[in-house]
Amino acid sequence: MITENMCIYTKKCEGETFKSQEHIVPASIGGKKKLPNGYVSDRVNNEFSKLELNFARDSVVGIVREFDGPGKRGSLKQASKGKVREISIDEEFLLGYMQNMEPVVIPQIIFAGMVATFTSTTADIQTDINDIDKILKEKELKKYNFIEGKIDTEKYIVGLFKGKVYVLVGQGSKNKVKQELQSYGSVKENKNVQVHSVKNKGTEIHMEFQMDLPYFYTVCCKIIFNFFAYSFGQRLACMGEFDLLRKHIKNRSCEEISKMEQVPEVFWKCGDVARRIGHEYDKSAHEIFVFKTKNELLGSIRFYGLDFVVTVRLSDNIEEIKDELSNCFFVCDWKKQNEFVVGMGVE
Repeated sequence: MITENMCIYTKKCEGETFKSQEHIVPASIGGKKKLPNGYVSDRVNNEFSKLELNFARDSVVGIVREFDGPGKRGSLKQASKGKVREISIDEEFLLGYMQNMEPVVIPQIIFAGMVATFTSTTADIQTDINDIDKILKEKELKKYNFIEGKIDTEKYIVGLFKGKVYVLVGQGSKNKVKQELQSYGSVKENKNVQVHSVKNKGTEIHMEFQMDLPYFYTVCCKIIFNFFAYSFGQRLACMGEFDLLRKHIKNRSCEEISKMEQVPEVFWKCGDVARRIGHEYDKSAHEIFVFKTKNELLGSIRFYGLDFVVTVRLSDNIEEIKDELSNCFFVCDWKKQNEFVVGMGVE
């Protein structure tokens, strides 16, 4: 017997609170619809929020989000300001982030021997130089965010963005740079302080990132399972058939039941059916398809209209509940702020 409050991820209600509601699709990538109150405990919801932060910033989904949106908390007003990282603009390594498919270079000083080059896209050059200089004089290295990149090990870059200090160093040169920063006196001590402006537009951009696959697959699994619970209810979601899925989500081991693959033909069929019955949606929408195959229940998710899906084995034994299940398709058209479910007869 399922009570009103029963977390579908732990099958527990005692000792848990249920004040918040879990989004089907994370709000950070445009999701609006939520599971009913009582489906996901506040503790689990908070744990998922940490996973989603990594997912929305440091995965292939995060990169597309930086280009296309949405912005903070799903805002359509602007694309997300991406994480500060090493970017290559016209073969020059700099500190910056992406917004609206354009690189934004943060105020920074490039140190190379006795030459210091200030680089930025802002107009208030002297103020930016003074701000970086002041922070470096304080020598609070514990607060610095060090980024190892492809920059020459004889150089390092110090940038300032939203009150945070970022230091770009070459591979293996972090300790050497720390020693140099510890003995830092002033940018004026350098023999040559140059100013270099960077154009945001008309440049060739290269970005690299490392994706945490266990986190990525875990978030994909929980999004698909959220949709399953939304469609078929709390009782079915708490059945023993999904205990293995719960275990993998808890252990962050969902790569064992997940795979990336090309968009299957059935996805196109689902989209065609949705449009035939009046659901026009943007090509950058997120799509989820939950479907039966033999004795398994699978779910596939596609983000931003990309050319791949992540397919998850939700259960490998649905014999006892097979008659209660059906194929269903979910669309999160975040640009139009429209989400809908379509029942599917396609096999």
